[in-house]
Amino acid sequence: MITEHEGTYWKDFFRFLKLNRRFFVFLGILLVGELILTLILPSLFPETWYLRSYLPWISVKKTQEFLKGDLNIELDEKLGWRNKPNTVLGEIKYDQFGSRSAKGISLNDRSKCLVIFMGDSRIGGYRNISNEQTINAYLENEKIETLNLATNLYGLDQVFIAMKDVIKQFEPDYIVIGVGSDVGEPLNSHYLPFLHSEVGEPLLKPRFVLENDQLILKTPNFKKFLDRIPDSIELLAYLKLNDAHYSRFNQFKANEFTPILGLLSIIQTRIGWYLNNLRHILGIKEKREVKNIELVKKLLQEIHNYSKEWGVTIIFLLMPKREEFLGNVELKAYQQIANLLRSKGFAYVDVLTLFKTKNVQTELFFDRVHNTGFANKIIAQELLKFIQ
Repeated sequence: MITEHEGTYWKDFFRFLKLNRRFFVFLGILLVGELILTLILPSLFPETWYLRSYLPWISVKKTQEFLKGDLNIELDEKLGWRNKPNTVLGEIKYDQFGSRSAKGISLNDRSKCLVIFMGDSRIGGYRNISNEQTINAYLENEKIETLNLATNLYGLDQVFIAMKDVIKQFEPDYIVIGVGSDVGEPLNSHYLPFLHSEVGEPLLKPRFVLENDQLILKTPNFKKFLDRIPDSIELLAYLKLNDAHYSRFNQFKANEFTPILGLLSIIQTRIGWYLNNLRHILGIKEKREVKNIELVKKLLQEIHNYSKEWGVTIIFLLMPKREEFLGNVELKAYQQIANLLRSKGFAYVDVLTLFKTKNVQTELFFDRVHNTGFANKIIAQELLKFIQ
């Protein structure tokens, strides 16, 4: 039964539509026109025009700075990028090895146990902490020295490639590698802006494909493809064939390039954000699974096999996100990785369980993924049990 108040509301609403019907008709015509344009424009405009619109101006500028060597990372022909040695960026300081070290190492004195850390910024430490608050710094003592070679935005594929040279150069006793429930996401990606729109630096990375249970490495020409951003037609042609996330760019061309469609996309994204918050309020947990699980399995096994040949012990750090720690998402993906590491007999630290058992009141996360120095100290104390 409609109340008098509700009846008045609907009358006002229909009166508003009637008074503004010309505007809505005009808006509808524009929208239909844009939908037609999206079908025609790809045959008129080169794809580089779309890429120029897709990439924020600051991203293009950072690509140019990256190629000139003006950032805290530099071009690497194998890995795409690496930490730039002897560089300072706020609290982040890299030594001559590109390591975020606290005390450094003694190359001529091997009486100490050498532990090398690898992974992304969750292991390397974010800008909120100093070198002395990293996991590796808290691990160091009179018998243990460390290097932290973790690099922002690295995937497990890059870690595997880098690890081979690291073992040959430093001959460490242990290598600690950080992984998370999102470990599989970048494995079928070359160009990071197609993987995550919020990536500030448009970086290219190598990737592996799995053929007949063998890892086949695909390495694009990083400098050639990035040198002409955003007008590199060669880059787009390569990504169209080799990057599984090229579909994101196609979606942009179809749904976000023209003004009204772009506005609708922004509204849709904002609605999705509110719905996600509503799910959290209602206690509805988001379901996630590990992406590219077969590639993850193969890479973990190859990392283990290679290190075993050299007599190096690998310890995996299974790092949770803040939302996983708070219980806002289902832990299926996290448990998938934990079960995989356990079933293979790999040494690993379940950091989520570790944090839960501590029952501390101090903040453990700086943001969605990065730990505080206090959390790093807890992890280092647990790692020490494995190394001793």
